Parts: sequence; structure tokens; C-alpha cells
Amino acid sequence: MTAAPGFYLWLLAIGLAVFGFGLAILLLRQARASMGPAEARRRFAQAFGDEADALPSRGASGWLENFGRRLLARKDSPSGNEIRLLLARAGWKRKTDLAIFYAVQTLLPVLVGVVSGYTLLADGISTRDWTNGFLAYGIATLAPKRIVAYLASARQKRLAEQAPIMVHLLRVLLGTGLSVEQSLRSLVADTRTLLPDLTVELNTLLRRIDIGEDIAFAMRDMARRMDVPELTDLSMILEQTWLMGGNVMKSLSDLSALIDDRRQTSMKEKVSKLSGQMTVVMMVFLFPALLVFLAAPGFLAIARSLKHALG
Repeated sequence: MTAAPGFYLWLLAIGLAVFGFGLAILLLRQARASMGPAEARRRFAQAFGDEADALPSRGASGWLENFGRRLLARKDSPSGNEIRLLLARAGWKRKTDLAIFYAVQTLLPVLVGVVSGYTLLADGISTRDWTNGFLAYGIATLAPKRIVAYLASARQKRLAEQAPIMVHLLRVLLGTGLSVEQSLRSLVADTRTLLPDLTVELNTLLRRIDIGEDIAFAMRDMARRMDVPELTDLSMILEQTWLMGGNVMKSLSDLSALIDDRRQTSMKEKVSKLSGQMTVVMMVFLFPALLVFLAAPGFLAIARSLKHALG
């Protein structure tokens, strides 16, 4: 049985939607990887200063960025703040990233709508085609935000896993007599491979400090944006040490113990859930096989007895 031509067109619409958003993510990563020191300073000024001072972007993402900036100038809503926060948690903090996201979020449903309209005109209008068209349009509208939320959640988990290592390294560095800022700079310089996500956040934090921002406010804002409990506790300790002084070594030791307790509790919860899931799996798959293995001889004996009695 051959599939209708409309089926392939719907597959084409969904494939174009996935390809478009994947291409946008690839362009964001490529733009970040290709930035030199001068470009990095310009992008940083764009993120924290006046956007008009930034030079026009080049490359394949230039038209997306320009279109997204026009959309960004018109958007000022709680949903826009939520998207900005999700992008920051996913590692995309620049206005350029936000502009490209808005461009993709706007153009992707339009692209899917064009392909859906062509499908309706080519195959004739039917109830099934209308349903598929609305479904494809809804997926194209909701997919960008959902994908960014998934990436942000995955990065938050990685930050939470890297936080205990950072606490131990901070204890070592502060124990050698370095200040809080010097310890953070040493972490950024020496642990890019060990703590890839945390060093990105610390690098942004240090750049904000270099342009004159208060270190306590910068750490508090970083913890609020990332929304990772371990980073929030660590920023509170470092902020208190920076403002009022005190024995930071004992505070970091207590924080390390607290993080270990949290991880042990989380692991116990996962093990408890896993044991319950395995019980369901055993009931579904193992119990029928065990029943057949144990009850089959009895059923066969009864069948033979009935056969001889009737025969």
C-alpha cells in the first residue's frame, strides 16, 4: 500500500521545521566559536551597553540577527523576559542570541504554514489535512521555546554537577592566601576542561567586574539567573565574605558537606523510584514467563487426562 503524496509533504514540513531550528543553533555555536578578542569585547559591549554601538554582523546569521533585532525592539513582555532567562541558562546571554531566537521563532511557523498551504492546494482540502496543518503549525510555534527550555534544564544539571568540584578547588585556592577575585580568576584560567560550563559563567562574572560592577551584585545576579541551589549557596557565602569578611574556609567546608548530603538524598530518591519501576517491569515480563514455566506441566497433564478420558 503506497502512501499518499500529502504524507510526504507533511514529513517535508516537519523536517524543514527541525532543520531550521537546528540550523539556528548551529549558527549560534559557530558565531561564538569564531569570535576573536576584539569581537568578544564588541559583543560584550553589545550585551551590557548600547546596541547601536555594535557593528553589523556578517555571515549567514546576519539577516536573521537584523530581522530579530527589529522584532526585539517591539517586544517588551513577561514572556520576553522568560525567554531571555531561558537563553541565559542555556548559555546564550547576548542580545544577538536573543534576536536570532526571535527571528527563528517567527519565521519557522511561517515556513511551515507555507508548506502546509501548498499541501492543501496540491491534494485538496480535507479534514485530515486541516488537522495535520494545525498540528504542524502548533509544533513549529512551540518547538523553539521547548527546545531552549530543555537545553537550559540540561545545562543547569551540568552546573549542579560541577559545583562541588568548584567548591573544593575554591577551598584550596583560598587556603593559599588568594582573595575571592583572584581565586575566581585562577579557576577560569586553569579549569576550562574540568568545569566547562562553570568557567563560562565565571568568565562572564569577571568581565562584569572588570567594567566596574560590584562583585557582590554580580555574583547575586549570576546565581539568580542560573537558579542552581549549589551556586546560590556558594554566591551567598562569597558575597558575605567579600562584604564582611570572616572564616570562609569553614563556610565552604559546611557547604561541601551540605552538597554531598543533597546528592546522597537525590541518589536515594532515584534508587527508590528505580526499584519501583523495576517491580512493574518484573510484574509485566517476568511473572507471565514464570507462570508459564510453573503451570505448563500441570496444564499439559490435565489436557492429557481429559484426552484419554474422552478418547
